[in-house]
Amino acid sequence: MALKKRTKIYLAAIVVAPLFFAVVCVLAILRSADQKTQALLNHVAKFEQHGLTPEVFPQSWLADLLAVEDPGFYGHNGVDLSTPGAGFTTITQGLVKIYHFDDFKPGIAKLKQTILAIELDSELSKRQQLVLFLNAARLGSIDGKNVSGFPNAAVAYFGKSVESLTRHEFLSLVAMLVGPNHYNLASNPEENRERVRRILAMLSGQCSPQGLSDVYYESCEAARVSALVDQTKVVSLRQRSSSRCMPASCANRRASVISVEETRRLTSAYCSGRLVTWC
Repeated sequence: MALKKRTKIYLAAIVVAPLFFAVVCVLAILRSADQKTQALLNHVAKFEQHGLTPEVFPQSWLADLLAVEDPGFYGHNGVDLSTPGAGFTTITQGLVKIYHFDDFKPGIAKLKQTILAIELDSELSKRQQLVLFLNAARLGSIDGKNVSGFPNAAVAYFGKSVESLTRHEFLSLVAMLVGPNHYNLASNPEENRERVRRILAMLSGQCSPQGLSDVYYESCEAARVSALVDQTKVVSLRQRSSSRCMPASCANRRASVISVEETRRLTSAYCSGRLVTWC
């Protein structure tokens, strides 16, 4: 009987101990968050006076930023696991990574980040979070120096104030948020341009994120390829149907397959009621 009783006690301890440990850890994390809250509010106050605020941007730009970086921003509590294209890091979680971690590594740190994000969202308004994000977001590096915040990024990459940026330039900075090194405007301009192209396609409604983790808008690339194929077929058919009335200088041009870039450079005319694409 005593053995059975001891066995039950041991089993209970095995079950309760991890739960107790988890509760202690969560409480420690929340205590750490409380200590950081005032420091974050101080940062907000500093940026309000000497930094960038949401009101400086055209509201459409702010909408673009949120659509790309955190489409469910105003509706979540710091964590979003349902909105297509949101990924696994909200703006709130991004702030936690910046202000709570010196060297963030996925794993247990992600769980801590999630808990801290929920706490941060309860302490800071959405506007205060935006103020912090606009001024502290990590936006790559130039010549080995890290660039943080849109004001600094505007000067570093374009040599102008953030208020003077064009929408396309602003989106070039937004494009880096998902991968500051891979989409770096200075060191990887081609990757940045492609990212901006997909962002513009998404914002214009030509395509949309397919699921939570589709932060790279793979459907936008699929739509582009399909459109290019269709356009090439149309151009090819036009070329073939009008080959008899082309000028002599075009006689040797192969019209079966031409690039979209080339097609855009060609002008069109009509010959005997048929469309002709001149060389």
